[in-house]
Amino acid sequence: MKCLNVLALLLVMQTANSACIWVAHQPEFPEAANKFKFNK
Repeated sequence: MKCLNVLALLLVMQTANSACIWVAHQPEFPEAANKFKFNK
């Protein structure tokens, strides 16, 4: 179970620091995940 928690945290960190691949739509980003952004 700990491995899944670490994997989920790493995925949140990755999505917090990348842009959406879709050209026409950038989905809403949860405010709780903003603390994982490298550049604030």
